[in-house]
Amino acid sequence: MCTCRRLREVALNHPLLWRDVRTDMRSLVPSLLERSRNTPLRILACLFDDFQELFKILKGNVDSRLQELHITSVGSGWQDEGQLFAVLNNRRPLLHALSVQLKAGVRSRPNCGPLILSKDDMPSLRLLALSAVPFTPRTDLPTLTHIAISDPVDHTNVVKLLSCCPYLEDFFLSGEVKPPVSETLCDTTPLSLPPLRKVTFRRLGFRMTCRYMILLGCHSPTGAPTVHFLQPVKPLSPEFTSMFLFPHRHIRLCVEIHPDRNGKFTGYEHALSLTTSTLSTSPEKARTRRVGEHAGPLRVRGVPPHSWFATTLYGVRASTPCVREVWLCNMDAYPWPQLGGAATLLPTSVEMVVLLTDTAFLPDHAPSLHALPRADEASQWPRLKTVRIVQGGRGSQEAEVKTTVLDLQQLLKELASGDYAYLEQLVLQTTPLIDVREEDVEQMRVYIQVVRFEQVEVLPKMLVHGPEDDASWGPNCNVWELR
Repeated sequence: MCTCRRLREVALNHPLLWRDVRTDMRSLVPSLLERSRNTPLRILACLFDDFQELFKILKGNVDSRLQELHITSVGSGWQDEGQLFAVLNNRRPLLHALSVQLKAGVRSRPNCGPLILSKDDMPSLRLLALSAVPFTPRTDLPTLTHIAISDPVDHTNVVKLLSCCPYLEDFFLSGEVKPPVSETLCDTTPLSLPPLRKVTFRRLGFRMTCRYMILLGCHSPTGAPTVHFLQPVKPLSPEFTSMFLFPHRHIRLCVEIHPDRNGKFTGYEHALSLTTSTLSTSPEKARTRRVGEHAGPLRVRGVPPHSWFATTLYGVRASTPCVREVWLCNMDAYPWPQLGGAATLLPTSVEMVVLLTDTAFLPDHAPSLHALPRADEASQWPRLKTVRIVQGGRGSQEAEVKTTVLDLQQLLKELASGDYAYLEQLVLQTTPLIDVREEDVEQMRVYIQVVRFEQVEVLPKMLVHGPEDDASWGPNCNVWELR
């Protein structure tokens, strides 16, 4: 009892524990505001059709303490945009992040005019996210580093907003911009945004994507940002795929299946991606492009998820002599024959293939070479001499987890068949807790000239431009959006 009282006393006197306020927890709000004292506040306002609760919370010194304000679930019954403007147009010197999300019924409302955000009122604002909001803010907020806009209304205002953000690092744009493509955007001079590191387009048309890429300097030979193109509104044309994924010579290609949020490849939530990155020893010099899709939307459109890779790369495989290295990640989540074989995924210029399996998602997987061309068709890939097999997981490294021995019998059987006799080098890499028998390695050397076995601390990833999470986003649509 004494311990419980002490813990309660400590908790009540620790203001950081009480800084998060939700408007749908009305009875707790006064206590949270009191116990947080002068600590910066983070407020999640689930408004539906009622702004009054938020107005009550923002009384007193709350504005001066507000660090994050997230307004969500504004319902279709909302009628007075002045209420929203009144909430947003206050002086908040500590405000770091601001997001507004309206529900679907509000999207059809006419443009209600500009929202003026001022650096004098919000000198600390860095992150701005607007979803289904019928206006794009006019702002003199050069402090903004992250902008996310979903279902924007007017591309002209979007461009004006971007032109006022010289320190922009991350830009997310989702949904077809209205009105349709016009000459205004076509004639826009590319913006000077040296800090820009990542651009993400989702459900955007090809023409609009191309024009925004020009505007944002995505084709620059130096300093170009990483570009993600997610959930295309229709299958990619060969021309767009070639332009988008293969803009440079000497690049790597990664073909990857991402599990859902539960670490599985079933259901509708797992994702598929194609990523290219220029060959470079430095992430800062690499140029990265990614196309991503969900299995669920593909099924809705009548496209088998396993054929998406071949469909997206159709018509460009033979015209991409720049690809030197191909990564096939978690590809055994689908039966390989349904993918169309190596001919649909491996450019003829490839020199090395990396077969990576994350055993945290595919624990029973045994290494295999069935994704590679067989000897009778290998003449189409004259440079392919090296295969790198990576097997391991991101699971626990604790002592109680037992080390397992990697089953290489299928791999040895394939090598003995002579179907892969054209290979000259095989590199086998495993993470800790996965061991390999020395006799299995020696047996592989009977069939391949050079065989190396290495243990690595973590699963390697294809080198990309930007932070590590740029290479590993993915289980669901939400994580693709700006956070």
